[in-house]
Amino acid sequence: MGQRCVGVIALCQVDLWIEFVEAHNHCCSACDDANFGPIALDCRLEVMGSAY
Repeated sequence: MGQRCVGVIALCQVDLWIEFVEAHNHCCSACDDANFGPIALDCRLEVMGSAY
């Protein structure tokens, strides 16, 4: 049962890492997009902050 628990923890960590990378990528794309206004950029930055 100990190995199963370690596997579940590892999968949770992978999920968190994927969420972080996706939030980071969205934030970077928003910063590079000239059509994004300050409000949209703030929303993206908030999503990025929640990923941390």
